[in-house]
Amino acid sequence: LGSLLKNCDVLVNVFSTTTLEAFLLDKPVVLVSPSGHAFTEYAHIRPLAEGNAALIADTPAAVASHIRTYLRDPALHSKERRRLALEECGPSDGLAGERIARRLLEQMRMVVPPEGPPSPGVRELSVPTSKPS
Repeated sequence: LGSLLKNCDVLVNVFSTTTLEAFLLDKPVVLVSPSGHAFTEYAHIRPLAEGNAALIADTPAAVASHIRTYLRDPALHSKERRRLALEECGPSDGLAGERIARRLLEQMRMVVPPEGPPSPGVRELSVPTSKPS
């Protein structure tokens, strides 16, 4: 899938999370809404449908027209794609794993190491273990 997204000019799908992956790569997206509505009744899809980051098509002719629009101007909606990708996925800084680990440790009420650049070498966390009773 990564190779397909990297090499496509325009992604066409039906309100899939693949849309966000395309947005992370700043690829234009045509969202197909066969029933003529933009799935706005679903809270998790509403930002995609109302975010002005993709074109929505409800007929085959509209799909073809929107594809041609993006092929002529791939930068159309680029700013909105990047904004929505950041809002929905967070920063693309390579530190997602660290943020997830930090949040898990916080939820487990464990000591969380200070934020900042990683120490040279392997970074280890000291996690207390409970003794069997």
